[in-house]
Amino acid sequence: MSVPFKVDLSDKIVAITGAGGVICSEFARALAECGAKVALLDINYDAAKKVADEIGENAYAVKCNCLDKADIFRAKNEIEYKFGKVNFLINGAGGNNPKATTDNETMTPDLEGAKDFFALDESGLKFVFDLNITSAFLVSQVFVKDMVKTGGNVINISSMNAFRPLTKIPAYSAAKAGISNFTEWLAVHFAPCKIRCNAIAPGFFVTNQNRTLLFNADGTPTARTGKILNATPMKKFGEISDLIGCLLWLADDKASGFVTGTVIPVDGGFRHTAGCDMKQVIPVVVINDANDTVATLSKLREGGINCAEITFRTACAKEAIAIGVKEFADMNIGAGTVINEEQAKSAVEAGAKFIVSPGFSDEVARYCIANGVPYYPGCVTPTEIMRALSYGLNIVKFFPAGVYGGLKAMKALAAPFPQIKFIPTGGVDLANLKEYLDFDKVYAVGGSFMMKGDIVNNCKEIVKICEL
Repeated sequence: MSVPFKVDLSDKIVAITGAGGVICSEFARALAECGAKVALLDINYDAAKKVADEIGENAYAVKCNCLDKADIFRAKNEIEYKFGKVNFLINGAGGNNPKATTDNETMTPDLEGAKDFFALDESGLKFVFDLNITSAFLVSQVFVKDMVKTGGNVINISSMNAFRPLTKIPAYSAAKAGISNFTEWLAVHFAPCKIRCNAIAPGFFVTNQNRTLLFNADGTPTARTGKILNATPMKKFGEISDLIGCLLWLADDKASGFVTGTVIPVDGGFRHTAGCDMKQVIPVVVINDANDTVATLSKLREGGINCAEITFRTACAKEAIAIGVKEFADMNIGAGTVINEEQAKSAVEAGAKFIVSPGFSDEVARYCIANGVPYYPGCVTPTEIMRALSYGLNIVKFFPAGVYGGLKAMKALAAPFPQIKFIPTGGVDLANLKEYLDFDKVYAVGGSFMMKGDIVNNCKEIVKICEL
C-alpha cells in the first residue's frame, strides 16, 4: 500500500487484534510497509491469513479468541516463536450487536411493540461490552506484561461515539467510552515503565459491520446516512487512509514520544456538531397550514439548508413538525418560540430534535434536560447566561440581536463567559450575515429573513456566504 509518509518501525513487533477487519487490516499493511513485523490476530483466521499473505514475510496470521485468556497466551507464544517479543500492541477487536440496538432513535408513547430500550437483550449488551472492553483488558494483560521492563506502545481503537453517543446503539457507545477511559487509565498506570498508551477514535467509516445501517440493499443511502453526512462538517465518510497518518505518528517514538493518555478523534468534525446544519443557519419557519409543510421544507433543502425551526406561533405547529420529521428524516427539525413545558412536550412528542425559546424558561429547561433534547433559551444579559450555565446549557439564543446590541454585545458577553456560544436571531440579514458568522462564539445564525421572497435562491445565497 502507499502510506502518506514513512517512519522507521524496523524495531517494532506488533500484535493487532481484529486484524482481519477493514480498519485493522489496513493498519497492518501500513506498519509492515514501514518495516515492522506484524502479527494479525483474529478469530476469523481465514480473513487474517488473507491479509498476511498479501503483505508478505513481515506478516503472520494467528487465530485467536480475544475473550479466552489461555488462547491469548497461546497466540503470544506463537508470535514470539515467529518474530520475538511484542513491543507494540493495537487493540482493534470490537463491534456492535443487533441485540443491543434499538429500532428507533427515540422512545415515544406510541411505539409499543417496537424493539425499544426495554426490549434490548441482556446477552447483546454483554456481548458488546465483552467484544470491546473485556477483550482489550485481557489482551493488554497478556502482551503488555513483557513491555514493563523494555517499554512499549499500546494503541486502542475507540470511537467518535465515546465523545458523542449515537441514537440506537447504547451499548456500543458506552463500550467505546469505556475504551477511552481505559486508555487514559493505562497511560497513567504504565507511564513509569515507559509504555505509552493512546487511542484513535474514528468517526464514520464504511465497514462490513455498519454497511447495512448506512446503505439500503440497492446501494442507496439510508436516512441515517443523510443525517450523518449533514452533521459532518466535511460532508463525507472517512477513508481508511485518513487514519494511517495518525497511526504512524503514534507509532513513531521520535514523533510522539511525549504523547500518552490521548484519545485522538478522526471524524471530519462530527463530534463538534449538535444536530443543526453545518451551514450555521437555522431558518425560523412559520407554517400556518400543515399542508404547506412539505413544500416549504423542500425549498430549504433545494437551497442547500438542512435545518428548520418551526415556530409554535401557529396552531398547527405540532402537526407541521410531525410531518416534517416523517417526510424529511435526515433534516434537523426543531421547535421555536416554545414558552412553556406543555409546548415543549408537544414538540418533542412530534419528533422535534431541538427546542428554542425567545427567553429563558426554567420549566422548559428542566423538561428538555430530563428528556435529552437540546435546548437553546433566549439569553441577552449576564444574569440569564449564568442561569443557563447553572443548567449546563452553553448555547443560547441571542434575541432580538439587533435590539440588544448585536455583535458588539455578544463580544462583550463572551469575555466573562468564554464557554458560551450564541445563536443571534432578529436583525440578521444577508448584509450582515457574514459578519456574524465570522465571530467564533456564534454557533449558528437564526432568523426568518431567508423565508421571505424566493426561498430557494435566498438559501443558495446564504450557503455561498457561509462557505466563504
